[in-house]
Amino acid sequence: MKKCDVLVLDWTTKLTRDRLAGCLIVNYLRANEVEVVDAPLQNALWSIDYYKPKIILLLNTVGSKAAVKISKYAKQNNYFIISLYGEGNFSEAKIKQFYFGHNLSMDNIDSERLLWSERAFHLVKKHFPAYSNNIHVKGSVGADNHVILRNKKTDLLKKYGVNRKDYSIVLGIGCWDFGLLSKMDHRYEIFTKNISTEEQERISNDGMLFNQTIINLVNEFPNVLFLVKKHPNHYDTISNASAVSGIEEKSNVLIVDKEEAITDCIRESDIWLTYESTTALEAWLADVSTALLNPSGIEFESDWRAKICEGQPNYPDAESWGKAIETYILKGNLLEEVSFKEKKAKILQDSIGFSDGFNHVRVGNFILEKLLLDKGKQEEELKINFKFLIEKHLKNMIWKLNRFLTFLNLGGVITSCFPKRFVSKEWDEKKLEVYMKELDVYQKAHYKCQTLKSIRDIE
Repeated sequence: MKKCDVLVLDWTTKLTRDRLAGCLIVNYLRANEVEVVDAPLQNALWSIDYYKPKIILLLNTVGSKAAVKISKYAKQNNYFIISLYGEGNFSEAKIKQFYFGHNLSMDNIDSERLLWSERAFHLVKKHFPAYSNNIHVKGSVGADNHVILRNKKTDLLKKYGVNRKDYSIVLGIGCWDFGLLSKMDHRYEIFTKNISTEEQERISNDGMLFNQTIINLVNEFPNVLFLVKKHPNHYDTISNASAVSGIEEKSNVLIVDKEEAITDCIRESDIWLTYESTTALEAWLADVSTALLNPSGIEFESDWRAKICEGQPNYPDAESWGKAIETYILKGNLLEEVSFKEKKAKILQDSIGFSDGFNHVRVGNFILEKLLLDKGKQEEELKINFKFLIEKHLKNMIWKLNRFLTFLNLGGVITSCFPKRFVSKEWDEKKLEVYMKELDVYQKAHYKCQTLKSIRDIE
């Protein structure tokens, strides 16, 4: 048994949005001499009992069934759990879905829950007052990356042998996950029960039109590099979940997945195109132009999606997008953007809370305060639950065997024998360490002239 102060649990060391948020917090805590351990959610039961952390930090607790299960286990065993969120601009019409996510039993599964915005905070207090005693506003940590790294040069294109000078502009595409409408997706049930059949059909049709429009634009503009970032939660077993098929072999297309950070993709782009995505918010923070490709319009049924769409122009087809691209090449901007300035500011405030790049400091200071109070001290013996006991040791055995096979480079064995969530190629501590050291330089530059311990939130 090896104890630590804070145990951070996530699926992967690849630079997904959750991981990018976690890196900032971990760097800040370590700078304050906190003993932090990063561990895989795939092997969380064993990691929790092995490290006996004072605090467990879950980066998106209600975002998956597995994370909810882990949080319940930790809560039952008297651990102190702090939960972050992967969404910020909650819809009041769907507040239950936004707040509880995969916690369908609506149990109290954590000790403290950190929301992004004051708006979300008041919505939760209004609709679920019994749960409002342990919620706090700390802002979107992931958004900090786009502020801190705003001026950082990226070598993303160079890595793939692409010369930026060969193209007039780079059009980034942040893919939506249309795979949600497939019964093969584990989120299908929770997603479809919250919208009508008509809305489902509309989104499905939008996906096909979106795909065809992208194909048309790629063919029409060989002088434009289309940098496609697949949705991080897409399932490889679901055909064309990101709605970008048919362009894979085009010379002016670069498609990337989890191996590249969303921050680099956005910063490499001149325009950031989405169907509907919170990545547009991140592009605003990075001073990158944004616009939508939403064939049926930006009004979603029953306000089930947030209002991010209202902060940018929508070009619904290839013709209007073609004109927008030509305008940007000639003038260096999208002419309609200036009219959205006030709406953007309001959406940012409602969604991410703070745009100063210090949300990870707010979360970090909150954790430091809890450690000082020793709230996370785990004094009681673990409750013996034979079901969890067997599962813990079985998963630990699978994880370690998987890691060993990965070391031997037996990829085929791994693919055929283990569930996707156990593929340890997605867990590379050395690569993560290199990234975090580089990030730390930019964090410290951002901290200049700031009294960090005084940065607080809205209580």
